[in-house]
Amino acid sequence: MLCLSCLTFAQENRWELLSVDVNGGRLYLDKSSRKTIGNRVRIWDKRVFRDGSYRITLTEWKCSEKKYFLVDVSLYNETGSAIGKDKGTDWAFVVPESVSEAMYKAVCLTSAEKKSKTKSTSKKIAEIIVKKANIRAEPNINSQIIQQATTGERFILVKEEPSSGWYQITLAGTNETAWIYGNNIKLVEVSNKPNTKKQKVKQQTKRKNSN
Repeated sequence: MLCLSCLTFAQENRWELLSVDVNGGRLYLDKSSRKTIGNRVRIWDKRVFRDGSYRITLTEWKCSEKKYFLVDVSLYNETGSAIGKDKGTDWAFVVPESVSEAMYKAVCLTSAEKKSKTKSTSKKIAEIIVKKANIRAEPNINSQIIQQATTGERFILVKEEPSSGWYQITLAGTNETAWIYGNNIKLVEVSNKPNTKKQKVKQQTKRKNSN
């Protein structure tokens, strides 16, 4: 005889409780679903709301850049019946001290630990991936544009972690720093080993504002 309660338990047992919010909502991860695709990670999560309804989401992560987006979102009522789907999202940055940061730590911890072992032998720089990118004095879109950069140009990072989506970089030939938005760059790992030829980083000379 088929044990329906046993099947339900087996299905629910895949979900590992990650956090509980102030309203009683609960967030779970299905760590067995974790799949690495190149430099990205996909995993299913389940968010149960106070009224018992819930959503199950396939989320994709760029662990090295602290970015994620929702690939597939399915909605269910409190009885477990499917009631529809939500649209996915564009790439978003992890917000400090938020649910997304808790998920980032749970999903990306293993990758982060592996990277920390090689930190002394490598570093990352910023490479422009758009046709034209504004480099600004402060990390916001209303700040003064100091110069512009084009596809393929590289800049030394002040820090490898973004601040609200912005990366601080060093301007060519100076000790001055500026900011560039994360969607305009990719992080490139370069060798930092002793006794090896120092890698040159192409940087753009200052230009006049064209905007």
